[in-house]
Parts: sequence; C-alpha cells; structure tokens
Amino acid sequence: MKKVILLLTFLLSFSIFANYESDLMTRMKPIDEKSEQMLNAAVSTKDMTDAVVYSSNEWDRELNVVYKLLMSKLSVQNQTALRNKQREWIKLRDKKIKDSMKSGGTIASVNGSSTFRTETKNRTIELAKAYDKLMGGK
Repeated sequence: MKKVILLLTFLLSFSIFANYESDLMTRMKPIDEKSEQMLNAAVSTKDMTDAVVYSSNEWDRELNVVYKLLMSKLSVQNQTALRNKQREWIKLRDKKIKDSMKSGGTIASVNGSSTFRTETKNRTIELAKAYDKLMGGK
C-alpha cells in the first residue's frame, strides 16, 4: 500500500511540474485581463503606465520564481550557462526598452513599461518551457 501511495505521489508531482508553463499561463491570465481593463479605462498616460506596471511587476515576480526553480534543477555548469544567458537577455531587454522610449514625451514611459512587460513575459514563458522540458514535460 505504501508503495502505491508513493508511486501516485511521484506521478502526481511529476505531472504538476511537467506543466509549469500551462500553470503559469492560468495564474497570469487574470493579471493580464485586469491590466487590459485598466488600460481600457485609462484617461491619462499615468493611468496607462500604472496598468502596464501592474502586470509587469507580476510577470517579473514570476520570472524570478521560474528562474530560481530552473537553477535549482541544473548542474553547476548549466547554472553558469543560464546565468550568462540571463545577463545577456537583460542587456538586450534594456536596449529594447531604451529604443522604445526614443519617441520622447509622456508616452515614452508607457512605451518603456510596455516593452519591459512584453520582454519579461516572453522570457518567463521561455524559462517555463525550459523547465517543463527539463522535467520531462512537453
């Protein structure tokens, strides 16, 4: 009986971890929807920035969670490779943000925040897929 319970626990935990991306998207859907509602109701660039920053903060939090989770499963050599790749991604993200703000004016902050959110969301999903692959998922 104990062996059956252990096997079921293992299989259940494996299926949970092998679907991190799907779980992530389910968790983040209400955040993205609320941000979109905030954008639709925005009457100023500050309102627009607040809406984008709201979801940006949540995606950034998720990015850090999945990054740490992935790092905990990698060998030391692969941790170094991921850390270096992450540092390169941050440089590229920051350049894209800077480029998106070249228009100047009050809309520049919205553009920069939107770029941050988009890049962070995409990277979070990319890391979630890598985690799923590492754990034997899709």
